[in-house]
Amino acid sequence: MINDSLAIGNSTVNEYKNSELWIESILHKMPSNWTDIQKVAYIDNEVGKKINYSPDFYTEVFDEGGARALWKIINSGYGVCNGIAQVEQYILAKAGIDAQIVSGEGHAFLKLKNIELPNKEGKYVKGNTILDPTWNLTAQKYGGMPNYFCKSYKKIKKMDNDMDTLSHKNDEELSDATLNLDEQNLRQIYSSIGIANENGEFPIKDLKEISKILYLTELPMEECIKKQFLLLHKYYPEFATCINSTMSVLENILLNNENLTFNDCVVNRVYERQDKQKRAVLYVYINLPESGKKFFYADKNEKQFIELSQSEFEEKFECYEMDMKENMEEYNCKRPWELTIKEQEIKRIDKTPNELVAKEGVDR
Repeated sequence: MINDSLAIGNSTVNEYKNSELWIESILHKMPSNWTDIQKVAYIDNEVGKKINYSPDFYTEVFDEGGARALWKIINSGYGVCNGIAQVEQYILAKAGIDAQIVSGEGHAFLKLKNIELPNKEGKYVKGNTILDPTWNLTAQKYGGMPNYFCKSYKKIKKMDNDMDTLSHKNDEELSDATLNLDEQNLRQIYSSIGIANENGEFPIKDLKEISKILYLTELPMEECIKKQFLLLHKYYPEFATCINSTMSVLENILLNNENLTFNDCVVNRVYERQDKQKRAVLYVYINLPESGKKFFYADKNEKQFIELSQSEFEEKFECYEMDMKENMEEYNCKRPWELTIKEQEIKRIDKTPNELVAKEGVDR
């Protein structure tokens, strides 16, 4: 029975039809002899490849209703945590798997109920476990190991504590989520459905290794950074459309190397001044010791980063009001590249409050 939580009023008939066709294609591709946990892994991966976190979340133009409407999310490819959890719960139910949406502090995710998981002794145990499809988006999209796949409440609370967050805290609903999938079995499951290789290694391993090699060359740092952008395009040509996941990959892999030194580096979002809809655009600002301030934006049509001078960038783009008001009010709403060294110590929107950037797994 369809309930009001699916936000029917926010979706059109065509959105419903297109969504159901996509869902049916997922279910059709799963072999009948797969175990339930194999089906969960495959569905979580398909959701991660299809859905992106809403890049205009926490801005003046954010569409709260559309980001939580099941069929609209599938059609647009954008949603937020409770909408994304609802999409996955809906597909899992069609595959015969029971999942409950649970909320923590400002976050929503799933509890898988009565599911069988392999343990280290090679046996299967049945019970409840936690799956966070939103915090798995980057890993599933970029071929990484999903760090929030089948975790016990005890384990996920420790992971939250390490990041100083209470996003999964819900003692009442999660005290019975005692099953925790170990890494070896996770890799075996993803290998069995054709995502990890026969050794259990995830595709993102290649991206990480090539990125490291590029920084070992004797090229000027600015050229190395541009080659990282080219590597990103080669690895995932649609990187400009999944802003939040790409931010995570840039910050945690491509622009995170001990040989890269800069005075300041910001990976964030802006919008084109002439765009009345204020659609989000990914940008990178880097202040290098030798060549100074560099500005790049991700062009969705060209599928590449394009460099602009500071004056060209400021003429073309602007920051969202909420980004500046919430994070830069102390400094009279200055933009990231306008801050002094001392002012750069403040928390910016490229670090918070986005649920994805700091928390999604990009492990191999």
